[in-house]
Amino acid sequence: MALRKFSVANIVAATLVTVTTLVFGIYSTADYSTRKKAERARLRQVTGSQANELAVALALPVWNIDRAQIERILDSQALPASSISCTLLLTA
Repeated sequence: MALRKFSVANIVAATLVTVTTLVFGIYSTADYSTRKKAERARLRQVTGSQANELAVALALPVWNIDRAQIERILDSQALPASSISCTLLLTA
């Protein structure tokens, strides 16, 4: 079986492609991890503030069982700009 000789251009091209792929892969993994942590922290902050807002806003309507007011408050929180939606189920 004869050994095949590779040209210098092919070796350089293959090395460049391999190194570039590895560098981009490492960078992408690190960037993903950083962004994931930041977005998770942001989600916790937004969720916490919305939960606090809802607790304050719903305290009196829930105590008085004012279903119309409860629905209006929940509808305002479920707009597309909100990152979460909330549902309150009242059983009679």
